[in-house]
Amino acid sequence: MKFFLHKQLILLRLKQHIIHELAKKNKIKIIPHFAFGYESIVTALNKIFTKNDKLCLSHRNILYNLAFESNIQNIIDELNLKKSGMNQGKIGSMNLHNTTSNLIYTSSILGNNLPVALGISSNIKFLLKKKGITYVVIGDGALEEGSFYETLLLAKTLNVNLQVIIENNNYSMSSEIPERRSGINLAKLTNSLGIDLLKLDGNDVNKYANLLFSLKKKIGPKVIEIKVKMLNNHHGLTPGWPDDKKIIDLKNGLILKKNIMDPAFLSLKYLKRSDLEKLKKFKNKYL
Repeated sequence: MKFFLHKQLILLRLKQHIIHELAKKNKIKIIPHFAFGYESIVTALNKIFTKNDKLCLSHRNILYNLAFESNIQNIIDELNLKKSGMNQGKIGSMNLHNTTSNLIYTSSILGNNLPVALGISSNIKFLLKKKGITYVVIGDGALEEGSFYETLLLAKTLNVNLQVIIENNNYSMSSEIPERRSGINLAKLTNSLGIDLLKLDGNDVNKYANLLFSLKKKIGPKVIEIKVKMLNNHHGLTPGWPDDKKIIDLKNGLILKKNIMDPAFLSLKYLKRSDLEKLKKFKNKYL
């Protein structure tokens, strides 16, 4: 599994590069919120996800859709508002979802997907009486919404299998956490409700997958906080302005940062020459 996950992670980075390159060439009508730097958690979740699990996403959903949809063309067509798109060209990017892969709900409204995910997990337990975990992905900005606490409180009361994944990049729009609010002690908050908290950092995709898999064996709600470094701007193409230092260009390679904050930096070294040749052929097909 070790080398498989590294290959999947690099393929996911390449897919996102392809969308970015097409957008730069004006071949994408609806430009998504990119997520360069988030590949480890997405790859790990995709690996341990089962047919009984459900996933609820936020506006920054492009990586999850690319990971769970085998045909990138379906997403490209959706972003170009074509009927052949994954959602018949009706959704765009901020609400992009894929019910055939159990990416059952996506919302561009901050914190909106939390109570919806709670409802889905309750339906699975009490009405359908089935096993399965409902995952809901939010950013650190959603912690400031009342729906975050209320969802955790009711999830614990009902003891449903809801797992909240917090992608903490320290930003909400363009403001850092200290600029917009006081600190939130997430450990004390979850502990006060009797909910397990798992903190992830370091971008080791195999470690992430193993820890997420271990949580599947435990009943009840969980909170997973992962520290991520967003290597692109909040939205739109990078660079976004003349003196923008964030330059993303596939001709410069898959890696954006030569440190552990870039998942591709950690995974690329595990690929063989034959793997790289396959990636090159995949890239040429769409670019």
